[in-house]
Amino acid sequence: MPLETWQFLVTRSDQFLALTLRHIEIVGLSVLIAVVVGVLIGIYMTYNEYVAQVMLALAGVIMTI
Repeated sequence: MPLETWQFLVTRSDQFLALTLRHIEIVGLSVLIAVVVGVLIGIYMTYNEYVAQVMLALAGVIMTI
């Protein structure tokens, strides 16, 4: 089984590399968007106590799930 996997990767290395780079690009963009949104919400939370309470409660629920 591992030899078949290796042969598959070697025979399609160009496609494998292209898809790997595309995956890294998508993940990087997703992380960048999440960081920007998170920082903006965090800054807004420092100015609005109600928003801070709602966001912290929501984060607690999400982390529990």
